Amino acid sequence: MGKKYSQSSNYSNQGRSSNAANGNTSGLYDANNCIHTVPVQQRTHWWQVDLGGTFPVYNITVWGRANYWNNPYSRLYPFTITVDGQTCVSVTSAAGNRKNSVTCSSVMYGRVVRLNVATPGRMLNLCELQILVCKEGFYGLDCSTSCDTNCDGRCNRITGHCTQNVAKGKTCRQISTYSNKGAASHAADGNTEGDFFKGSCIHTAENDPPGVNHWWEVDLGGTYPVHDITVWARDGRTSQIGTYWNDHLYPFTITVDNKTCVRMVSAPSTGRSKSVTCSSVVYGRVVRLTLERTGQTLNLCEFQVFGKLL
Repeated sequence: MGKKYSQSSNYSNQGRSSNAANGNTSGLYDANNCIHTVPVQQRTHWWQVDLGGTFPVYNITVWGRANYWNNPYSRLYPFTITVDGQTCVSVTSAAGNRKNSVTCSSVMYGRVVRLNVATPGRMLNLCELQILVCKEGFYGLDCSTSCDTNCDGRCNRITGHCTQNVAKGKTCRQISTYSNKGAASHAADGNTEGDFFKGSCIHTAENDPPGVNHWWEVDLGGTYPVHDITVWARDGRTSQIGTYWNDHLYPFTITVDNKTCVRMVSAPSTGRSKSVTCSSVVYGRVVRLTLERTGQTLNLCEFQVFGKLL
C-alpha cells in the first residue's frame, strides 16, 4: 500500500490503478474499489506496482471482481505475474472464490511487480493485489513465526534460517584515510555509533585528486551470498541544510566482486541507517561501497552484510 501504480489503460475514474492496492478487498467495482482497463483488442492488459525498492517477493494474493473473476469471459484469468520482467508465476484457471493466494516458483528479488492478462484484448478487473513481506524478526508464509532466539532477531524472511553480520571484524580497505580516527576497520567493528570523534566511523582524505570517486570495501574472507546490507551514516550536520549522510555517503553504489548489487540515489528523510537489498542474490567475497559524488570525502560508520558462508 502507498506505492506507485500504473496500468495499460484506464476505463474511467472509478477504475484507476491505485484501487488495486488500497487495502479494501471488496469486489464491488461501483464502490470505486477495483481497476478497469479499456476494452481494446490485440492488447495485453496489465497492472503493476513499483515497490520503491528491492524486496523479496514470494507470497502474493489476488482478489478478483465480483461476478467477473470466474465466468467464461473472466477479466482476470489466466494471468502471469512478473517481478522486474522475470516470471514469478502463471495461473491458468480461477480459484474457488475471488481470493487466490499464489507463490512464485522461488523467492524473487525485485522492485516492479506486474500482473498481465494472458488473453490478448481481454479487459482486466482487479480489486486487490497484496504482496506479503515479513517484518524484521518474523518469517513464514503468513509472517507469524518469530526468528529463533539464536538468530539474534534476524533471519531469512521466507525460510527462517539465521543470518549474521558476516562483515564484522573482517579486513577492510578504503581509497585513503583522513586521520587515525577514520580508519577503514571502523566501518566493520560492530559499533553503529555515529559520532566520528568517538572513533567508530571512516573518513577518507580530503586531498585526493579531483575527479576520483571515494570508496570503502570489506573482504569477507570467503564466498558469501550477499543480498541484505545495512549502511550506517555519520551523525550531524555539515551545514544548515545538509547532513553528513546527504553530502558524504549518498548517492552510492554497492558491488560484490565488481558485480553491481544495488545503487542508492537518495538518502532516507530521517535516520542514519538504511537497509538495502541487491537486485538479486550476488555471490562473492569483496563488497565495496563507492560514493558517486566525485571528489567528495566518504563518511561511513558501519556496514553490515547479512548472510551465511557457502
